Amino acid sequence: MGMPEIVLHQFGPFPGVDSGSPFCTKVHRALAFKGLAYRPKNAASPGAIKKINPRGKLPVLALDGRLIPDSSAIFRALDELQPEPRLYPEDVATRARVKLLEDWADESLYWFAVHQRWGVDENFKLLAKEFTFIPTALRWLVPPMIRRGVVKSLFAQGIGRLTQSEVLEQLEKHLDMLVGLLGDGPFFVGEAPTAADFAIFGPLQAMRQDMTPEARQRVEARSALVDWMRRVDVIAHSEHTAKVVCRHPDSR
Repeated sequence: MGMPEIVLHQFGPFPGVDSGSPFCTKVHRALAFKGLAYRPKNAASPGAIKKINPRGKLPVLALDGRLIPDSSAIFRALDELQPEPRLYPEDVATRARVKLLEDWADESLYWFAVHQRWGVDENFKLLAKEFTFIPTALRWLVPPMIRRGVVKSLFAQGIGRLTQSEVLEQLEKHLDMLVGLLGDGPFFVGEAPTAADFAIFGPLQAMRQDMTPEARQRVEARSALVDWMRRVDVIAHSEHTAKVVCRHPDSR
């Protein structure tokens, strides 16, 4: 029995990132790590997304037509489909550490990327220019309309209640924690990447872009994280993933 056809339903890429969504980036890198052939399919509209996921969220992975929403559920399915190399280690304690880091990246670190793109006026102006898939006549209307909903989510989450200076201060603390967790190891849990690495990679790749200059500066000031991103890029890179731009840590 051969491998199923694999289609990654995703938000399309922006310059320098695998996808506009860190969660889609997370799945891109996991598929590449496992060496699985797949085809990305960019979302055409909110209505098209809801046809494959009533919750209106991506990524959704199609395995021979079976639709799997949510990046963590996708990871579990990939480990079942092709156990090696594993995204979730078999050892119970190690697996728990991986899942804790993955959950933290998905539920906390992710929101810093969202805030820097959508919650900062200057950055949003740059982000809005990337919505080239929207008809020209609607580009003045659709991104601001989406932004209103995102800003409400940021406020509900809590990060949207902070000033930009406060957000950046918290981001620096999170980045310092990551440096400490990484230590001298090549990856966050063990000698090979796991679900934790790919979950962390997605938001950091999203923030390490020209449209989020203050966040990019803070990520790139930490050479340990820059080197780790390079290692992830080497070991989990495919024709569908964006090449990480490895600037010198002191570059601007």
